[in-house]
Amino acid sequence: MHSVHAGNVAWVIIDLLRVLMLARLVSISNEFNTRSINMKYFKDDSFKCQCGCGFDVTNEVKELSDRLREVCGIPLIVNSGARCKAHNKAIGASDTSSHIDGLAVDFRCVDSHSRYIILSSAIKLGIQRIGLHKKFIHIDIARDRADEVVWFY
Repeated sequence: MHSVHAGNVAWVIIDLLRVLMLARLVSISNEFNTRSINMKYFKDDSFKCQCGCGFDVTNEVKELSDRLREVCGIPLIVNSGARCKAHNKAIGASDTSSHIDGLAVDFRCVDSHSRYIILSSAIKLGIQRIGLHKKFIHIDIARDRADEVVWFY
């Protein structure tokens, strides 16, 4: 009986260590994503949730967007970046949207020439998830979803 109890305590300690390690990894990830990055074409808050909660896209999305703007050579206007779940629901967007993970951005696009420039530049940069709408182009970097896809809204 005494050895079973000791075994249980050992497993509890191991589980506790796993939780602490995971918490530290999440903390490191959050510290990395909250660091300010230097963007040439966008203000740091350009991608934040429009409800004002402060939720933001990842730095990887910011850096990719800045590179996309450089390659396009035309201004890119952010229609939608990060969305908290409440805002996403309020606007009637999909509950599986990459925006709620901070992994997507929609750029305004209302003419065929701009659409061509943005689309071809995104492909040139290796962006593998692109959505096309008559008023915007969606790009995202979700790694848990199909890549090498282009879809229509």
